[in-house]
Amino acid sequence: MNMVKLRQILELRRATKAPPLVPPKAKRGSEGDYKRGPKEIIDIHISARHFRCLPQYTNNNIVLIFSESDDARNGPWRVTTASEIFPKAECFDLNSVFAVEFQFERCQYIKVDICEWEESNATSLGYAVFSVGELVVKYGIPIDKEVIEDDAGTKIADLSLSCTLRPKPHSVLLQFCTKGVSKKTLTLGTSQMFFEIKRLGTTAESVVLYKSETVKYANKCVFRTFSLQSTDVTDSILEVVFYQKEGKSGKVFIGSCETTYERLRIGPTFSNVYALTYENSKGQKKVCGEFELMKFNEMVLPSFLEFISTGTLINVAFAIDFTQSEAEVDPANIKQYVDDVELAIRAVGEPLKEFNISSAYAAFGFGAKVPPHYRESQEFCLNLDTDPYCRGLDGVLDAFKTAFANTRPINMAHLSHVIYYVSKLAQNVVARCKSGQTQYHVLVLITRGIFDDIKETVQSLIFASRAPISVVFVGIGELDLSELERLGTAGTRLNYHGRKPERDCMQFVSIPKCREEETQRADLLALIAERALISIPYQMTSWMSRNGIKPPVPEPCSSRHSSRGSTVFRPAFPTVVHSMNANVVGISSVDINSCSTKSIHSNDRTEDDSLHSSLSNRDSSSFKESNSSRKLPSLEQCRSHSMNNEADVRL
Repeated sequence: MNMVKLRQILELRRATKAPPLVPPKAKRGSEGDYKRGPKEIIDIHISARHFRCLPQYTNNNIVLIFSESDDARNGPWRVTTASEIFPKAECFDLNSVFAVEFQFERCQYIKVDICEWEESNATSLGYAVFSVGELVVKYGIPIDKEVIEDDAGTKIADLSLSCTLRPKPHSVLLQFCTKGVSKKTLTLGTSQMFFEIKRLGTTAESVVLYKSETVKYANKCVFRTFSLQSTDVTDSILEVVFYQKEGKSGKVFIGSCETTYERLRIGPTFSNVYALTYENSKGQKKVCGEFELMKFNEMVLPSFLEFISTGTLINVAFAIDFTQSEAEVDPANIKQYVDDVELAIRAVGEPLKEFNISSAYAAFGFGAKVPPHYRESQEFCLNLDTDPYCRGLDGVLDAFKTAFANTRPINMAHLSHVIYYVSKLAQNVVARCKSGQTQYHVLVLITRGIFDDIKETVQSLIFASRAPISVVFVGIGELDLSELERLGTAGTRLNYHGRKPERDCMQFVSIPKCREEETQRADLLALIAERALISIPYQMTSWMSRNGIKPPVPEPCSSRHSSRGSTVFRPAFPTVVHSMNANVVGISSVDINSCSTKSIHSNDRTEDDSLHSSLSNRDSSSFKESNSSRKLPSLEQCRSHSMNNEADVRL
């Protein structure tokens, strides 16, 4: 790609007035219909201080290249997007340099490479790695990272990262009425009337947002309440067109008026009484009636990130089934059982680590005879102590191995005991919380699916629906999991003597089914986590809404590192205006075969003129080793991906 084309791409990016979006990983086929909240976008801000590079790098231009990994902080990495090119400086601030779609069920690791830019080539000077989760949890407090030089491993800069939440759409509830419509304007014998609300664009075309029901003529006609999305009405002129119905599908113009979303937000006052006007045969404007706003309500529901970013904590508890039938004494079955339990703990626990600040996990066991007296227990501390909490996921795994070696399994499990206990624990924790501080619990119940207390379990789940808790059933082993799946996917359909759950608080994932779909361990872990955690944000916000809990107003993000007298370079990028209906530019990922690669060579791809091409077109990159510095993909290739793969943010 020549530099003329590169300048065109830079101009197009500025015209979009939105930072590049790191696209989410493609979703796999799901086991059912999962309830999810709206998509949430966060803008990343980067500030660098005390930047220095080795003497051999003499070029004056630098660029930041961003890579993403789902597996670990060590990669492998997929190059996703790049910043603007700007002059090298000791200190620089990049506000809204790129955006990320937050996904609770994934570990989203981002690597920032500070690169020297020379003749369409980017050479890495150093890098830093962070996770999206730690940015969100420490919202309002920038996190500090050291930029490490690739070869020598020395620090070359201090990096400060912070984020802000992108405004999300909401529903707007409206109701209108008409008054004093003149009968002279009704040219037809029928007296059926209706109206349409249209959004006027920059061109002559308009988009119909809503068409009302038909009402009979009266001096005052009240129409039904309806709702519009805020993304459809902000920053636009709205035209209300009043019609008389003609036949089955015809219509005759009566009058019209114009308004805006900002004016409607004032509410049902005199300023929202509009004159319906039409143009007569002489070209004169005449008034034929009044159109009045009767109701205006904005249905704004707090999102998951608004709770997390203002201090809401997520506590994670594990409950492990130790039952074992006589037919499962085979060493191969025992090994498979241990592997499944460890897989479930790792898969579900890893994405939740960033949100469990204390790193303390309540861990329980059930379905075993517990020492020293070896009495049957359907609820015991996994560490065989009186305190169920373990330090970190490794502590939970160590406690499981110790309990597995020292307990005696029985052949039947009860699920209700541990569900009741953790639900009451969650209620007590919230009761002790100070005003403005809320905690939510996630119980990961790992079981073979053989239990005989179905009535009690249904009652315990109905009780749990009133508590700040989600119950994730993880099915393991080769036995029948159909009964467990019925429980985990029942939602609010459970019923016991007329009592029903207040909300959906259950989720189910089958590890045997996941093993059939994915063979690679990294992909298997991601699939289990996705199906286990995808509904947790929706379930948490639904409990908060039902109990009237709103997130406190967050404090503004604190300032970056002090420059201490140094000149701070702030690139003259266009101000990012987050219009609710604006598109966010994204680029598709480039597969990276190794995280330790030194040089990258990508094939140029032909650019499409449209900014709405699919994100699914992906180019592969080949990698070669070099003893000198690490070469990253040419910036033209990153930008060609960025402009050819525009992602609509559908919140």
